[in-house]
Amino acid sequence: GAVMLARFASYQPYILAAAGLLLAVAFYWAYRPDPACTDGSCEARSRRRLRWAVWAAAFVLTGLAMLTQYPWY
Repeated sequence: GAVMLARFASYQPYILAAAGLLLAVAFYWAYRPDPACTDGSCEARSRRRLRWAVWAAAFVLTGLAMLTQYPWY
């Protein structure tokens, strides 16, 4: 387990950068205006659950990034 994952330690900055980029895309999808309802003629769909999930993922990613930078053991 841990020894196998230690091989990826040199790729950690790239993995964190990719995760941050994917999180930015997720924030765009969660907060973008609905293209079908630009004139306000239709009922907008709620993206509340998606927004909660994106914020939860952001907190988890931030926590994991901090944990790897400051090991408390």
